Amino acid sequence: MSYEPENPTPGLDEDSQSWLAREFDQIRLYLDECCQGEDTSEILVYGASIPGTGNVWDDVNANDFTGEEYAGVDGCVFTALSIKDNEIVFFGHNGVSYVWLGPTGVCIGTGGTYTSTSSDYGPLGTGDHSALSNRDVADSHPQTAIGGRGGAADLQADQLAQDQRS
Repeated sequence: MSYEPENPTPGLDEDSQSWLAREFDQIRLYLDECCQGEDTSEILVYGASIPGTGNVWDDVNANDFTGEEYAGVDGCVFTALSIKDNEIVFFGHNGVSYVWLGPTGVCIGTGGTYTSTSSDYGPLGTGDHSALSNRDVADSHPQTAIGGRGGAADLQADQLAQDQRS
């Protein structure tokens, strides 16, 4: 089973949407592999885009989830998102994707029963290369990862490859 959003998640660019869909596919594959022979169809995976310029936990706590599919269910007020035991929840926030690591059986967001903290979120990555740290660290990219070097560098790489085959 693959995650195919009917409507793209608001606030996420196309690269992030694609990355999130691949993450959901990987989770489904993992569940199928680790739970062989068991029914995993009751495990729900969904995501929400969180507006705001602060940190993810404060912005989630302040977010009004009205209109989200899983808001206002399971005893939560209509402005809060329900997170149950059988759910894996992702959040997109300022170009970074997070997975919920916090407790289940809670309602988060405006009027929720639980106030989330930094330890409730696991950052998964970003679709924005400029948001990554340590990109300028020496030897952080292998030569094989750098395309279109051109000129002497290409000749040197070709010679090295030929020497290695010999």
